[in-house]
Amino acid sequence: MLDPWRKLESRLPNITRERLRVMNKWLFWLWVFPGIPVSIYLRNSIAWVVFLSVYAIIIAHLIEWRQEDTSAK
Repeated sequence: MLDPWRKLESRLPNITRERLRVMNKWLFWLWVFPGIPVSIYLRNSIAWVVFLSVYAIIIAHLIEWRQEDTSAK
């Protein structure tokens, strides 16, 4: 059952803690400047709220996954 997932994970690019930190910093700034005005404009849009929620879930899982991985330096 887990074997296909491990094969998929082995094909993913190597995301080190440093690369994830830099990616998170740039994504944060990309969300702050254009994201705040867009969020104000689309504050009643369910699709926008769902998109932001999915983004937050993906980033949180990436961070947790990277912190649990003992092989990463």
